[in-house]
Amino acid sequence: MAGYTVIIGSSNATCRAELAEYFHDQYDVVQADTLETFETLLNGRPERLSAVIIDFTHSRTDGFTALRLVRNRYTQEELPAFLVVDDLEDDAIEAGYDAGATDTIERPYTKFALRRITEAIRLHEARLQLQASLAETEQAHAEAVQQQDVARQALKQAEQARREAEAARKEAEDARYVSEQFIRRMPGGLFRYKADGDEELDIVNEGLVKMFGCDDEADLREYTHNSFRGIVLAEDLEAAEHEIWRQIHMGPEPGCDKLSYRIRRKDGEIRWVEDWGRYIVDPSGQAWFYVVVLDITEKIRYQNELMRSNNRLRVLSEMSHDLMFDVDVDAKTAEVFGDFNGRFGREVRAADIKRLAELAGLETKTEDTIDIAAHKPAATGRESLDTDMTIPNAEGDPIWCRFQSVAFSDGPDDGDKRFIGRLLDTHEMMMRQLLYQTKAERDAMTGAYNREAGIAKISEILDEGNGPFSLLFIDLDDFKAINDTYGHPVGDLALSQVSSHLKKTAREGDVVVRFGGDEFAMFLQGVGHGEKLERIIESISHEAYADFPCDQIANPSDTLTLSIGVACTEKAGATFEELYTCADHALYQVKRQGKSNSIVYDMSAGQ
Repeated sequence: MAGYTVIIGSSNATCRAELAEYFHDQYDVVQADTLETFETLLNGRPERLSAVIIDFTHSRTDGFTALRLVRNRYTQEELPAFLVVDDLEDDAIEAGYDAGATDTIERPYTKFALRRITEAIRLHEARLQLQASLAETEQAHAEAVQQQDVARQALKQAEQARREAEAARKEAEDARYVSEQFIRRMPGGLFRYKADGDEELDIVNEGLVKMFGCDDEADLREYTHNSFRGIVLAEDLEAAEHEIWRQIHMGPEPGCDKLSYRIRRKDGEIRWVEDWGRYIVDPSGQAWFYVVVLDITEKIRYQNELMRSNNRLRVLSEMSHDLMFDVDVDAKTAEVFGDFNGRFGREVRAADIKRLAELAGLETKTEDTIDIAAHKPAATGRESLDTDMTIPNAEGDPIWCRFQSVAFSDGPDDGDKRFIGRLLDTHEMMMRQLLYQTKAERDAMTGAYNREAGIAKISEILDEGNGPFSLLFIDLDDFKAINDTYGHPVGDLALSQVSSHLKKTAREGDVVVRFGGDEFAMFLQGVGHGEKLERIIESISHEAYADFPCDQIANPSDTLTLSIGVACTEKAGATFEELYTCADHALYQVKRQGKSNSIVYDMSAGQ
């Protein structure tokens, strides 16, 4: 249509020529090979400018810049603008429309695409002509006869334009219907919400309604308070919002985010979802988040189970100090469980894996590179336990075991408290060990501690306790005469009788020791100088030989006597040597004074 102008902006001479060739019969074609030339042409505001076609092939950015230059000067109604792209991908189309394109055309040009441009220009021109015709009609009243043909033509063109507009409207409605159906029926949840204020939900699909177990869209909006903040589990919201904005500004793909968080369904069930979001600002300046969420609960459960299984394997291998290998010769990969470095003082090498593979009957090549994943010891930095314990059997008898365990936290935010452990059967070993220990520490005849073990036991208590303490030295009076008069078996019986009474008198924590020959020691915890000590001394002196099982001695309690020397202290810090010296001195004084008596030396009072 002569008199109408089309500006073609293209950095490609061939493309410019092709477009000019197509349009030059219908329009006055003006060409620009650079963005600067294009801007100059726009600034000149050519008369009867009908359209601009933008095809800057060397830079997609220049194309969008050119579109913005057009929209800074003309609205969509004032001037159609067409953007040429390499392919009609969704993001290219959306970006073109966001920048102000009337339509987006794919390169290379097709007759259909060029026809779309022509029809859009004609529609625009028809609209302009209709406007002009209406204006002319108002002033053409006096020239009505002369202008009837022009008016009829204008009306005809207007009707054609109306039909074309109606067809375009129907096409747009059909496209919108398809888009809405796609959005509502696509798998997973899809929604759009405002990227500011209360993060109000705008669009939600049926998949999101089902994901939350709601009855319908209205039910979902009420349950979530119609906000993104009502979608995310409260405990995860702060971290989720922080991560979204971090990725939008600094992520690998600015403007996009991908993260996982939990939701709570209407029935109370907690589910894990993966969020794929995109930040977009519409032409009005409103910022939106377009989001797709997928339910990944089963994936998370599988990952957690796999992690628990790996942890279990690693911990158990470390407890046993074993090393385990999972080698795929074909894939040239190897996983090592256990502390190889701690065992051999170096990292595991490919040569080690190849040697083990050959021993297992699998061939490897010298030049093969093995990808080794040496799992870090699971117990490192965690609370571990390795102790002996007993567990009663069905009859209530204690059975010895060795309990090894590692306690740690795992799961989301380390919220699950776990321990992995094992019980080793050590009963026979412990029984032998206890037997050997008893033989080593106890006097074979009396069952009391022997001298060495008794001194060690008493010294340990003195180092750890706070007092008071008492040490009794008990000597069997005239023991040689008992042996000479009644025989050594009776003497041995007397030793056992005294030891048995001392052990019955002793409380938990007290120590009974046979110091040698006819001399015993008894160490009392929590007993100092006073009535309690006197009662214990009295019991030993008068009851030790009660029920003495020997017919050779007519009246054992009167015939057999004991001498007792005692040292006691109220304060902590006393040593065995100090108590021993005082108790031995007290016993010596009893012997000097005629035996069959007791003397108490209070170290705290110095008497």
